[in-house]
Amino acid sequence: MTSMLKPVVLVFSLALLGCGARRPITVPVSGEVRLQGRAVDGATVTFFPATGRPAHGVTDSSGCFRIRTWTADDGAAPGDYVVCVAKAVPAAERNDNQGYVWSKNLLPEQYSQVGSTHLRATVTKGAANRFVFDLKDLK
Repeated sequence: MTSMLKPVVLVFSLALLGCGARRPITVPVSGEVRLQGRAVDGATVTFFPATGRPAHGVTDSSGCFRIRTWTADDGAAPGDYVVCVAKAVPAAERNDNQGYVWSKNLLPEQYSQVGSTHLRATVTKGAANRFVFDLKDLK
């Protein structure tokens, strides 16, 4: 390699190493969703941090979920979260102009919006980080 090319390769290599944001450390997070004490299957549980990337999971037939931020079951970064829960299913109505099938939420609406949910979670490094959300119909 010529002496002129070596510095260019070195600078380019160092630049590549520094590219890209580092992912925050995540810890396992799991839990359960119930509606009036009964397990909820197929609900999407989303953890919204004050800043950064949200984490989410979907409940199984026993109402249990595992949260992911980047990859399957990697959990969430330690911190405080607002938690939203919704179960969307296709609605019978269609938007005839576009042909889209609309969906409706089968759970109480107040849990599906950041501004109306009262659900909170604090994820802590070294803790069990298992959360149980027992939803009530507050209408």
